[in-house]
Amino acid sequence: MSTGEELHWLVPSSGGDLDLFGSSVAIGGSRIVVGSPEFGGLYGTGGPGAAYVFSLVTGMEVLELAASDAADSDFFGCGVDIGAGRIAVANAWESGAPSGAIYVFAALTGNQHHLLTDDASPSRLGSYTALGGGLVFGLGEDSLGESAVYAFDVESGQERFTLTHGMSLLSADGDRLVGGSPFDDTHGDSAGLARMFFIETGDDCESSVPIAGQGAFPFDLTGATTGPEGQNEALCLFGSDGLEFDVWREWTADATGTTTVTTCATAAFDTKLAVYPGPGCPTDGTALACDDDVSGCGVASSISWPTSAGTTYMLQIGTFPGAAPGSGSISVSTILECLLVDGGPGVPFCCGSGCPCGNDDVDAGCAHSGGSGANLVSAGSASAGADDLEMHASGMLLGQPVQLFSAQVALDGGGGVPFLDGLRCTGVELIRHEIQVADATGAASWVGGLLSGAGVVPGEVRHFQVFYRDVASACGAGANTTNATSVSVAP
Repeated sequence: MSTGEELHWLVPSSGGDLDLFGSSVAIGGSRIVVGSPEFGGLYGTGGPGAAYVFSLVTGMEVLELAASDAADSDFFGCGVDIGAGRIAVANAWESGAPSGAIYVFAALTGNQHHLLTDDASPSRLGSYTALGGGLVFGLGEDSLGESAVYAFDVESGQERFTLTHGMSLLSADGDRLVGGSPFDDTHGDSAGLARMFFIETGDDCESSVPIAGQGAFPFDLTGATTGPEGQNEALCLFGSDGLEFDVWREWTADATGTTTVTTCATAAFDTKLAVYPGPGCPTDGTALACDDDVSGCGVASSISWPTSAGTTYMLQIGTFPGAAPGSGSISVSTILECLLVDGGPGVPFCCGSGCPCGNDDVDAGCAHSGGSGANLVSAGSASAGADDLEMHASGMLLGQPVQLFSAQVALDGGGGVPFLDGLRCTGVELIRHEIQVADATGAASWVGGLLSGAGVVPGEVRHFQVFYRDVASACGAGANTTNATSVSVAP
């Protein structure tokens, strides 16, 4: 078989003149759907229309779909789509009147599941349709005669929301909807415009939205309902153990380490977060972490837990019971696992993996000219009141200047970015601590005053790292870095 080779002619079993077979097409799974909106008519009279389902493998017809209340000139089949085991067929008119409808069928059997209409849409609701993210979309007109998109739950048939943006074409995939407006005048006379929308599709944990890796991921609770899962977790008991107006994300970790999910600065309402082992809906008592209000960030939430690369977890995003829902995003970041053991209050991260010139060392920072990396560990306590935190660096070049830095941000999710001969792991508003000279063993220490010197307050996480000179240089930059270590500051 060669690229561009024609495989089949798709021909309906019961076609005729002026049927307009092929006016709409869709492909998904093992099926192809083709609309024939004038099927069954005579010259001068439009028929009720039909849609035909063909095998993707053989090209043979396997189903013929018709409206349960078919009438002449309904234009059933003027739009079709297929996905998630369902076929949606647009019907521009309904029983001969310009009200329109969307019909939803089982893709394998052809059984009709829903006839979707909207009382507020008196004109051609079914002029176009699209399936995606557990929703079926119908394009029509609202009561003012303006173009509108109506969204329905594909399983229950319940109407979810309406968009009015003058669109005439639709396509949906996951949590995105694209609408085409070929006659839009925004950029010129009928120059046209296409719009992309975010659509919240994770209201039910059984239809959770898959996401992966680190970054910002949007959510919208304004149209969400409160599901039964995750409502009886001891870890979530912050006055009340429930989460209302919750939506779900099935998140897959891209790194092994400690992952933090937060709504701090990304949602302006009272959120609540929980995480469970995945995939699939959780059972009671399985929460790995839960939070209502994170210190220093108002009514925002933040959860952290150990994660393994390639493992899937279920994230529940909701509101504190009684709080009004809103929209925003979650920020996901992972501090990478470091093989270095820290006997103090610090958590090592950003060891030498992915170093600038292949000078990796997973037990410390990137290797220097001596062939190994330097490391940084902590001692003392994380108490802001005691202010007795200690930082000890070793394995550096003897007699060379070294400096300790600290910051509130771990760069690149804790993985660091190439810098000099090493990785810069901390950044944004760096605090420079005392410059020292490495002793005869290549070590240096900073004892006490580190937290007060940086203006750190309880509840803050502070990241420390040492920069040191390496004249011989592993990569030619003349300087290198240790690993970093994070300290969660206590009162």
